[in-house]
Amino acid sequence: MPPTVPPDCLAFTACKSSRPPANPRAPVRTSPSDFHQTQSLRDPASQRNCPMPQRIKLSCTDFTFGLLSHDDALALIRTIDLDGADIGIFAVDSFLTPRDVLSDIPAAARRMRAKLKRARLNLADMFFIPGDVSKLSANHPEPRVRRRSRNLFQQIVDYTQRCGGRHLSILPGMPYPSESRAVSFNRAAEELAWRIDIARKARITLSVEAHLGSVAHTPAQALKLIERARGLTLTLDFSHFTYQGIKQADLDSLIPHASHVHARGASRGHRQSPATTNTINYARLARQLRRIDYRGYISFEYEVFDVDPGDELDTLGETIRLRDVIRKALK
Repeated sequence: MPPTVPPDCLAFTACKSSRPPANPRAPVRTSPSDFHQTQSLRDPASQRNCPMPQRIKLSCTDFTFGLLSHDDALALIRTIDLDGADIGIFAVDSFLTPRDVLSDIPAAARRMRAKLKRARLNLADMFFIPGDVSKLSANHPEPRVRRRSRNLFQQIVDYTQRCGGRHLSILPGMPYPSESRAVSFNRAAEELAWRIDIARKARITLSVEAHLGSVAHTPAQALKLIERARGLTLTLDFSHFTYQGIKQADLDSLIPHASHVHARGASRGHRQSPATTNTINYARLARQLRRIDYRGYISFEYEVFDVDPGDELDTLGETIRLRDVIRKALK
């Protein structure tokens, strides 16, 4: 029997003018509330007319359309009337790999700025996963690996800044079987605190995507990590919790800590689901974000490569459907 689908998940229907910050050298703010206020002054987005300006902006991950060329994927994001693009930099299954951008950071940044300008898109988020999460995580037990991970992080901060980005998403770290979960967790908090300081100096908001298999695999662990690593924010993705069978109401405590939001249909046992079986009430989430004056992006993150058998879907159609659900909720 299929899972119960919230009514708002099926209620499909089918810009703003902004200015740059007055003081570009002002220190970056990393608490979610300050981030939301600051974001409303950024993003010299497209000059199209909008029937109703809204503070919450919509974007899409570039790898959602990974079967296209990168330029065509970005153009498609603009074609479906979204404000920005999330750029994924992964070792596999992405348009750009760490080697592509870190071998010559200034040149790579110039290319990215040109791509976004041609597509008339803002850089909503840089999403960085440098390699196998078990072999190159921020909290790896071996100091040698952690030093390499720190070096890669400093380079991606430089790249993000040169691209004009103000938001960077990474993974929180993972528990290692050779030690207790507490030791892995504490080291992750320490490493993230160091990264927060590096990002802050570059005027970039740093967030982590709490996910299954990480040190922040439950809402309680995610909140504990935020408490330990002061200034840390979340790239909030309900699908990782829904997959585990965690109820949406139990995720409400995470919402105030979000500086970026990933959106895609999901259900228990399925990290990615079409609208017909999706159990996440995104209309409810959108209204909750509006109530706290969230001014970051909601980014559509359907995937074509890293999906479990049976979770393949039409990423374009599902993105448009979920876009319309969220836009209706924000009216």
